[in-house]
Amino acid sequence: MRVSFSVAGDRLVCTVAGETLSQKQSLPFGAGEQARVASLGREALAILTRGNRARKLTDANLADLRHVGEELLRALVPPEVQAELRHGSGPLALDLDEALVAVPWELLHDGERFLCRRFEIGRTVATAQARRGAVARAVGTPVRILVLVADPRGDLAEVQAEGEAIAAELDKHTAVRARVSSTPTVEFVRRHLKDYDLVHFAGHADHLPGAPEEGGWHLDDGKLTAGEIAALGGGRPMPIVVFSNACQSGRTEPWTADSPSSVYGLANAFLLAGARHYV
Repeated sequence: MRVSFSVAGDRLVCTVAGETLSQKQSLPFGAGEQARVASLGREALAILTRGNRARKLTDANLADLRHVGEELLRALVPPEVQAELRHGSGPLALDLDEALVAVPWELLHDGERFLCRRFEIGRTVATAQARRGAVARAVGTPVRILVLVADPRGDLAEVQAEGEAIAAELDKHTAVRARVSSTPTVEFVRRHLKDYDLVHFAGHADHLPGAPEEGGWHLDDGKLTAGEIAALGGGRPMPIVVFSNACQSGRTEPWTADSPSSVYGLANAFLLAGARHYV
């Protein structure tokens, strides 16, 4: 299933793609509705942050998250499209206006399930921003994979086990060659990122709402910022897939393209630099 969301004046237009005809619906989306959606998004983030700090998403937190998800669904998805989603399954591609990319779409709740539990969700974003690097990368054999395990604070005992488990699984495949870096430095990642087809990061990341280009991955000797990642575009192609297993990895500001040099978070940075997929 493919569903697109775009902002047209004070309306939110939702289109469900069909084989020959597409269904188009709209909802009011003026300043009040936009503020409400932004507030709900912040509330969802606060609930997840509480669960992360407690290392457990309690029943109370889940109930709060379901409530926020239901409110977001009502605010963003017309009733006719809600019915389509409720009976769907499998892959779901969301085509999003750049002003809507910060919405936690995966956490919309249809009264039975979160959207991310009903579908395998992917996003594309319509933006005025231009890529800074080519997306074409020829993948040879073996497929080269870099696993970055970063624990500079010493408070993520699980990340080393994660890296070792990934490497052990990948070693079973003769067509794959994996490298694990347990103390990656900023210079190491900058120098070697483009040597690999897929990069998996496990560690800490941050997002700074007032300066999203300054958020980034926490490495052994400092931080590789989103702004620095975006600047890697050009020259050799970036990895096809970047998997970032770190808190704040998916946070972003709306991609409103205030200037050609604007960067709105890690996802925005990697895609601008030329990575094809960011998870």
